[in-house]
Amino acid sequence: MRLKGQRIRWVLFLWGIFSGFVVGKELPIPGEVFEVEGSEAFVIWPAEKKIDQPWVWYAPTLKKLPAAEEKWMIEKFLAAGVAVAGVDVGESYGSPAGRQVFSAFYDYLIRVKRFGKKPCLLARSRGGLMLYHWAVENPKKVGGVAGIYPVCRLESWPGLEKAAPAYGLTADELKRDLGKHDAISRIGALAKEKVPIFHLHGDVDRVVPYEENSKRLMEAYKKLGGPMEVEVPKGQGHNMWKGFFQSEKLVQFAIDRAFGKPLDPNQPHLPGLKLNSKERAVDVEAEICLADGALELLACTRDTKEHESLLMIKASAMNIHAALLLMGAKPGNPAGAKKVEGVGWIDYPARGGGVKVSLLVPDGKGGEVEKSITEFVVSNNEKAEKLPGDVFLFAGSLLVPDRRDEKKQKVYLADIEGNFMTLSTFGDETLAFPKKFGHMNERLAWKVNRKTVPKVYSEVTLRLRPVVGKGEE
Repeated sequence: MRLKGQRIRWVLFLWGIFSGFVVGKELPIPGEVFEVEGSEAFVIWPAEKKIDQPWVWYAPTLKKLPAAEEKWMIEKFLAAGVAVAGVDVGESYGSPAGRQVFSAFYDYLIRVKRFGKKPCLLARSRGGLMLYHWAVENPKKVGGVAGIYPVCRLESWPGLEKAAPAYGLTADELKRDLGKHDAISRIGALAKEKVPIFHLHGDVDRVVPYEENSKRLMEAYKKLGGPMEVEVPKGQGHNMWKGFFQSEKLVQFAIDRAFGKPLDPNQPHLPGLKLNSKERAVDVEAEICLADGALELLACTRDTKEHESLLMIKASAMNIHAALLLMGAKPGNPAGAKKVEGVGWIDYPARGGGVKVSLLVPDGKGGEVEKSITEFVVSNNEKAEKLPGDVFLFAGSLLVPDRRDEKKQKVYLADIEGNFMTLSTFGDETLAFPKKFGHMNERLAWKVNRKTVPKVYSEVTLRLRPVVGKGEE
């Protein structure tokens, strides 16, 4: 029996090596364990996996965490279709080294596991330092923050003397540079993005005092216009009280944020885009697909035409159509042909209200700058002339019966074919270039401007401004 047991352990060990998984971490619910940059990480999947998988990012993922206390809430997340994931960065106290592993972990889940771009962060105790210090440097990657008595200030816990070695500094040096690391000092980045925050924090917590942590962060965040709520259970401290770990309110908050739902129930839920009333525009989350090569499209939907498009959009084309309507844009029709009796087939052009197109790209200083779409596209010849205009026509694509569905329910064709914003003429695009161009490879008229385009996979914002009096209606 001993030999048999040894063989089983040996087989598990070899399986762990050759599959890339790490054998050893115990989770409250079975999950996948692996390594990212030498750090142990995990994912607990819901029964049905999704592309753009909604997820909750748990910290701290120390050797025995998450633990049995979190089992109830993890079950709730899984039942709602939300995955739970985390990575062990040790006692990093939110240091740059820990943040670097966090970024590698995030990128791995997005690229390899096809997770959604905006998880809800779930910070328990010291996990607050880890997640908040990363979040303020990556505000566009955060759907929300939920906290269970989270540490928000290094000075409160563990203290600068103890935290300094993790930062590679002395206590005095860390105090001097605290503004470069402290979450509260930099919380404006999250407030600018209106990231929702919800904390549970007991009023008699002696380890991580409420007044020095959640209360201070809330005061700073609300002053900057950020949405935050803290629920303060009376007579509770830094303990395993059931109300901390079986809070329906906290769980529902995290689920809603993982799915990208707005705080205001009256606000339309349009994942991957934002109605920007200040700019009178629709802002769409997007990613650079090509850094070189000929273009048929400026923007396609996911997993369709990334090989010939400048951008891949992270919202559905139909939702963007709806958002443009809310912003006052007037739809028309894509280009096409119709049969006229006695004449034959005649072509008709794309029509629609004008939509001015620009990109918000990284400025190299941690911010972003808005540039016309014409900066990123040039003619596919020796002259390499800029795209002549940045106003496209709101053609509106087409609603057609779904060939894959027995009931033939109608679908928005740009979502199926991928032709959201095109340079070549396809006849089913949402936004059409005013001039008609073919899409045979040898005749492609436009290409990427290699001198100006951000690197592939760069996250950018596609800004669409309906323009009154522009375009053809």
